[in-house]
Parts: sequence; structure tokens; C-alpha cells
Amino acid sequence: MAYESAMRPPDASDRKAADWTLDTALRLLRPAMGRPVDICTSAQTCALGSAIAAAVVAGPSNGGYKTFDEAITKMSTKSCRTYTPNPASAATYNRLFKLYRRLHDSFGLPNHQDTLGDVMKELLTLRDEARKA
Repeated sequence: MAYESAMRPPDASDRKAADWTLDTALRLLRPAMGRPVDICTSAQTCALGSAIAAAVVAGPSNGGYKTFDEAITKMSTKSCRTYTPNPASAATYNRLFKLYRRLHDSFGLPNHQDTLGDVMKELLTLRDEARKA
């Protein structure tokens, strides 16, 4: 049946595709986030996240932890990869986000007033700077 192939357990090729997707996503997102991102391996990431949150909610008096940082340190694996953003890329993304925000607010919010005459010039400047880099 057709649905059986969709219901099969993941194999090694699925994990490779997921790793590639995660690596690609982080390569694109880390400059925009502007801070390091730690990716730790876990077979059940969602369950681990829920358990960490539950341990913090329970608190130390009930066998849990006081902070998320403490719970993460104690409960997650040590095999992590840290993705660190390039500060120059983060600065460029911040400039782009400011332009995006102005466009969003101008087109998406009622009664919002902004002169947008400089937006295209700034986008062209960003493009030219990226081409030189």
C-alpha cells in the first residue's frame, strides 16, 4: 500500500538528509540570529526538550533544576556542534531586517507613515558590498 512507504522508520539516508537540511538552515540563519547556536545530538529531541522544561518547572525542591541552562547542561549530551555567526554577516542581516521591518510596517499596518525613497538605494548598497566581499 502507498501509505506504508510513508510510515516506514527513518533510515541512514533520512538522517543524512536531515543533517544536510539542518546544516544548510543554520548556515543561513546563524548570521541573522547574531548569536552562537548549539546543536546537540538526541534520538528524541522533542521529548528531551519537554523533559528539560518539566525539570525546570518542577524546580530543585522536587528533583528538578532552577534554570534552563542548568537543566540543559545536566540532561543533554556533550556531543554538540556550535555554529558561530560571522559578525560582518550579522551586521548585514541587521541592516536588511531594518529595511524589511520598514517595508512590512508601511505595507502591513494601517495608518503607518514612512518615506521609503531610500530603501532601494540601501538595498543596492548592500548588494554592492556583498559583491565586493
